[in-house]
Amino acid sequence: MCESWEDSRTNIQEEEKAIPVFLPGGGDRLETVRWQCVVGSPSSPGGHDQLAGLYQLPDAGERPQTSRDLAMSLDRAPSSSLAQVGTLSQEMVSGAWMENASLSYEYGDYGEIPDVPVDCADGTCTSIDPLHAAPLLLYAAVFLVGMPGNAMVAWVTWKEARQRAGATWFLHLAMADLLCCLSLPILAVSVAHGGRWLYGAVGCRTLPSVILLSMYTSVLLLAGLSADLCLLALRPTWWGAAQRACRVRVACGAAWTLALLLTVPSAIYRRLHQEHFPRRLECVVDYGGSTVAENSVTAIRFIFGFLGPLVIVAGCHGALLCRAARHRWPLGIAVVVGFFICWAPYHALGLVLTMAAPHSTLLAGALRAEPLVVGLALAHSCLNPMLFLYCGRTQLRQSLPAACRWALKESQSKDESVVSKKSTSHDFVSDVEV
Repeated sequence: MCESWEDSRTNIQEEEKAIPVFLPGGGDRLETVRWQCVVGSPSSPGGHDQLAGLYQLPDAGERPQTSRDLAMSLDRAPSSSLAQVGTLSQEMVSGAWMENASLSYEYGDYGEIPDVPVDCADGTCTSIDPLHAAPLLLYAAVFLVGMPGNAMVAWVTWKEARQRAGATWFLHLAMADLLCCLSLPILAVSVAHGGRWLYGAVGCRTLPSVILLSMYTSVLLLAGLSADLCLLALRPTWWGAAQRACRVRVACGAAWTLALLLTVPSAIYRRLHQEHFPRRLECVVDYGGSTVAENSVTAIRFIFGFLGPLVIVAGCHGALLCRAARHRWPLGIAVVVGFFICWAPYHALGLVLTMAAPHSTLLAGALRAEPLVVGLALAHSCLNPMLFLYCGRTQLRQSLPAACRWALKESQSKDESVVSKKSTSHDFVSDVEV
């Protein structure tokens, strides 16, 4: 449908077709109906960004010209974010409707069109798409588990960091996860309102960037932690206890600073966008049609947020396995592996969304998988407390903080024996415990 006529100014397509009309008393009759399909918005920005329920609409050059293209375009439009999963059906309804009235080119003339299912009369039926509740349920689960869990880990590691410099790494990891968990209720409000943004232009640039800040900080801290442990095991005499504590604090501060700088490129391209079908204000990422800008942001995110730290972590742990066979660190290894398992699909999907051709099967499949991928990435915010409790499970009967303390000590008990054979300083040996 909607292939025989097109107006390039408003992207409206029209066709006349005889369709069966069912009568109230039974039976049906044919009636000629003029179809008017309004597709997208002439000023829609383009690009991809999965996190925090913020999305980019397709460029004007990518808008569908046939009914087949329309179906494919709906697969890659605002539904390409976790927050918009539940509103996909509404976007499909509001993007095309039947009307016998005369054609109007004014956006305001279409502001009161009811956003209801096409097979239901206005107000006669309502349905709740289970997918619409999925993002809210995920946000709630991550928040309820991550907030108390990371708060407990932060409290325990803060107390332990006074005596063991290595615990500082876990303190900052818990703070990064807490930051992500704190942002979820704020973003969930936008999801509950069908994608409508309520926090203004400044909030559009800052609030969604919190999750990216948490991601960058976590991965940089894990890279620094791996390098610290590698130096500690292979060159234990290079640093004393006080020097190592100072070095760890400086490294943690540098990780937060670099993470903040890496978040800036994504925040620059965020802006408010007035959507007219249905009418609402949305927070989107607008690259202004620049492929170079979109590819640059994606490359920065992939290299500094995944590939670079992965190389450092793999190199450090590979060196430990080759040169310090008895060096074991169950908690640290679990935290590192858990991070990359949760975030690897997200970065892979980001590359696919950037490189896939418009209207391709690959792009449509990637967008369908996007809610699961983003959900897995967000779930990492509540993973570390579970790993602490698992590694300290022998002390769970005593208390949860005791289990966390045991996980910290147990993970480094083997390291202490390695270092004690290479160093004569008792203070240094006692400080090695995380």
